[in-house]
Amino acid sequence: MMRIRSYYKSGRTIIVFALLAFTIAVLTRCVNGGERQMDEGGGNASAIYVGDDKCGSCHASYVEDHHQTAHHFTSAWGSESSILGDFSDKGNSYRFSPRLMVRMEKQGDSFVQTAYLQGEAKESRAMSLVFGSGNKGQSFAAWRGDHLFQLPITWFAPAQQWSNSPGFPQKAVFNRPITARCLECHITNVEISSTRGVEPETYKRSSFVLTVSCEKCHGPAAGHVSYHEKNSSDTVARNIINPAIFTRQQKLDQCGLCHGGTLDRINPAFSYQPGDLLSKHFKMDSIQTNPLAMDVHGNQMGMLSASKCFTASDMTCQSCHNPHKKEKGQLEIYSQRCMSCHGQQHQVKCKMSATLGAVIQKNCIDCHMPKEMSRSVAVQLQGKDVPTPALMRSHFIQR
Repeated sequence: MMRIRSYYKSGRTIIVFALLAFTIAVLTRCVNGGERQMDEGGGNASAIYVGDDKCGSCHASYVEDHHQTAHHFTSAWGSESSILGDFSDKGNSYRFSPRLMVRMEKQGDSFVQTAYLQGEAKESRAMSLVFGSGNKGQSFAAWRGDHLFQLPITWFAPAQQWSNSPGFPQKAVFNRPITARCLECHITNVEISSTRGVEPETYKRSSFVLTVSCEKCHGPAAGHVSYHEKNSSDTVARNIINPAIFTRQQKLDQCGLCHGGTLDRINPAFSYQPGDLLSKHFKMDSIQTNPLAMDVHGNQMGMLSASKCFTASDMTCQSCHNPHKKEKGQLEIYSQRCMSCHGQQHQVKCKMSATLGAVIQKNCIDCHMPKEMSRSVAVQLQGKDVPTPALMRSHFIQR
């Protein structure tokens, strides 16, 4: 009898542990937006993305607003509507020397960059992919087989001129590869066809999901769409990631993927999904900790993290930024968000309020978060002896 009871107890224990394991697996899928499988090369190969147009069939206002933001313009296929540069006879060239120049030309339905040496065409590549929202400029990529290479000439918006691409030597270079780490911040997803760890990577062209789309933050939506098309009466969002319920660290990590400085990958590219911790995918000690040594481009998270506003509160990027709305340049909106913590009704308030009066509520930003010159986004304009930097908003909130 004792043996039977012992067997029964052990069997029940196994069942309990099995149920616990199943529950943990289900919860993990809920947090991470579904089970993901990475192929050997990397990328989220098993995930099915549906695109913003599909999202817009039910969430039209959100998609319309998102399509006005810079995130939506981080990448595009090269076309007359997506390329902002000057292709007129007077403005379509960049001259490195009296002998060497690159011309931006339209050839049929394609736009190309062609290097000319003493008037003879030496190399020509199509501007197949556009990177950059156009606020500061646009860079371009060309295919060579299944590899992508950055082109030597960039459109620099502040000067409305073509320039040498940032970091390029003063000559026509067509062989700088675009790695998956670059793409992770400019597109939503792509299938990498090369073996993991081999750079430069090769990409499956038909798999590109361009722009920082809805699914970059909410995860692949095929399961969500399929469920709600079959269950239209269910108003609770199923099979989709809701960043609003993330912990503070999850929210910070979601933005930090692209705004957290140089990160050294330890997992395959594009394996990070919203809700993951960056520390599971990158070596976090690669983040610069001295705000004065950080560049204003690309490490907004590092600069913010060094600010007292951040360390003395529970603020996240979403405390100031509405990811669904275009609010660029609307300093009064951002200032009102500052005043929500530093207004008269709060203990910690701006000491300049009495001196400046109501005007303080319209622009806290230019004093506490001034624009600074970027070291990484600095281009060589024709006729200039030194590179011209882009001005970008500092996220180190200084007193």
